[in-house]
Amino acid sequence: MSGTSSRENESSRIRVTHVEDTPRSTAGVASRRDASSGGSLPKFRASCQLGHEKRRERGGRGMPICPRGCDPGEDRAGSCCRPATLPLVASERRTTVAIVVTGDPVPTVRERHGGFARLLERAAGQQALALREIDARSGDLPNLSRFAGVLVTGSPESVLDRAPWMVAAGERLRAAVDAGTPVLGICFGHQLLAHALGGVVERNPKGREIGTVPLEVLAPDPLLDPEHRPFTVNMTHVDTVLEPPPCAEVVARTALDGAAVLRFAEDAWGVQFHPEIDAEVMCQYVEARSALIAREGLDVAAIRSAIRDTVAGRDVLRRFLARVATRAFGG
Repeated sequence: MSGTSSRENESSRIRVTHVEDTPRSTAGVASRRDASSGGSLPKFRASCQLGHEKRRERGGRGMPICPRGCDPGEDRAGSCCRPATLPLVASERRTTVAIVVTGDPVPTVRERHGGFARLLERAAGQQALALREIDARSGDLPNLSRFAGVLVTGSPESVLDRAPWMVAAGERLRAAVDAGTPVLGICFGHQLLAHALGGVVERNPKGREIGTVPLEVLAPDPLLDPEHRPFTVNMTHVDTVLEPPPCAEVVARTALDGAAVLRFAEDAWGVQFHPEIDAEVMCQYVEARSALIAREGLDVAAIRSAIRDTVAGRDVLRRFLARVATRAFGG
């Protein structure tokens, strides 16, 4: 596309811009990243590579690295692994966060509040970064490492389905993490990211987790504000990261999920909870799934009465975006 076009979102702080792509040098960014991480980023990368090898040793238990089965060690010159170009100039790319949409909320939430991208924009509050929505289900994601940061949404889909678009998205996310790009995966996005890096996602043997639940923090982390203890977060999921990838640190857990927060790299995380879901939206989720919840033997009334707004969960999103902004604008 030549020329420039700009569309203002209903919220003036979100600007979506489409312009012609130009190359970007990442040498300066890489040197700053290595310096700020104290040399720990190469350790994350080596460990994640081990995760890819372990996945192959499991006899294909995980997704292939790319839709055509390329291995990490193979030549990436093929068209299947060639990075897509972005219709953004380098200066805008450095201050834009990609929201990788992987699904839609339940119908009542979508009708009243919009999709996951709109929920994330609302929860993010006032901030300087532009947010650009990209639908992963198209199967044609751009090179995500060219963005300032990446958010991966939740979805009613299951990573276990291994749909072609999930395979393609997993490859792009793995490449972004390997490049040191800040990434935050949410619910399904958390599972997709863990799987792409060599972890194992399965149906949760402990059953469905839905509602406002306490989060047990196991390790200090820059996304978790210690002033919010005890932490509570809003959850709705039936799949779980059963085995985190070797590169991951387990930061927090819940009673039903042993890997509720994972840190995959210096600037890459996955959270099983939804930082964008407040009490109103959580109630709408419980209402939409009340019959299913009851059939599974859970107390719908008790779940509903325990629902709260979760500042700690929302602030995980805001802290992540603040880190991205610091990298993008300096400071």
